[in-house]
Amino acid sequence: MKLRTTLVLAVALAGVVIMVSTRIAAAEPTGKITILYDAFGTDAAMKKDWGFSALVEISGKRILFDTGNDQDIFAANIPEG
Repeated sequence: MKLRTTLVLAVALAGVVIMVSTRIAAAEPTGKITILYDAFGTDAAMKKDWGFSALVEISGKRILFDTGNDQDIFAANIPEG
């Protein structure tokens, strides 16, 4: 009887853990990375020059990594909107 109770509690606990982890995984925000400046990229519309810049957006926050060389090229590569 004690073994059966332990097994039932273990299965119930496992179910709760699975439900909670599924909700947490579903709540994870999706992020977005926009390359703004690149020396070697394949995007034909992007002006190329030495350096690299990327805008990282996640959870309502924005982080700009910028090692670009020319502010005019950087500005031309920023998407509209």
